[in-house]
Amino acid sequence: MDLDPYRAFRSLFASKTVRSAWAKSYGEQFWEASEPSQSQATVDDIKFITQRLHPSAETKLADLGCGGGCVGRYFASGFGADVEGIDADPLAIRMAEDLAVTSGAGHRLRFKAGDVSKTGWRGSSFDGAFSMDVLLFVADKRAALHEIARIRSKAWQRFRWHKLGVTRRERSFARTSI
Repeated sequence: MDLDPYRAFRSLFASKTVRSAWAKSYGEQFWEASEPSQSQATVDDIKFITQRLHPSAETKLADLGCGGGCVGRYFASGFGADVEGIDADPLAIRMAEDLAVTSGAGHRLRFKAGDVSKTGWRGSSFDGAFSMDVLLFVADKRAALHEIARIRSKAWQRFRWHKLGVTRRERSFARTSI
């Protein structure tokens, strides 16, 4: 009997039992829109990141460690943002691509397998970047943070610093400390 790794991978995410266990564990914080349900993003996590990224039809976002792409699909479908995701797992990328087609926002979503520390994306090409459930697993966190800073647009970085009330001295410290 030949086992198709992708079908086995997808079957875990399609399990109603698994989704029920996650929903019970998270309670009111379970993010119903998560598909696949393996995301550890909570309702508060999604609110937090949405408030800071201000996704819209004018924004291009990077999803570092996108997995099955549920957060990217949320921003593309719900806000019209363009989202590019990268993940080390080619099976997760395949699932993200499949789900993008059925989401109705597939034209706004692009996914690829790769390293979040070396995305290969052009510098200053994203208005914002996010990562859910991933950075703690990255071996070289400093390289990953440098990559995030490299791919974000300079105008967006200045806007974000100002919006967050960060002083010039603190910005300088952050740039040299990452």
